[in-house]
Amino acid sequence: MICGDGLMSHQPMIEDVIEEMMHYLLVAKPGDHTYLFEWLEAFSELPSMDWIDEKGHQHHYRWKNNVPLHGEKMPLKLTF
Repeated sequence: MICGDGLMSHQPMIEDVIEEMMHYLLVAKPGDHTYLFEWLEAFSELPSMDWIDEKGHQHHYRWKNNVPLHGEKMPLKLTF
């Protein structure tokens, strides 16, 4: 399992991780991944889940499958 910040969440790095048959969880920030966030904004609503844990902390999750990483040729399709 590879975890990383926005500097790692680009196609060459992700392709290397996939080639090594590893899983990954990477940060994507709007300023670094403009196309990805514009693509997500086109949806009026994303699947989501809200959860309050035993300590009363609220957790809000939203996701979308098959999101293109960038607008260039042959982008990876990711789960955001």
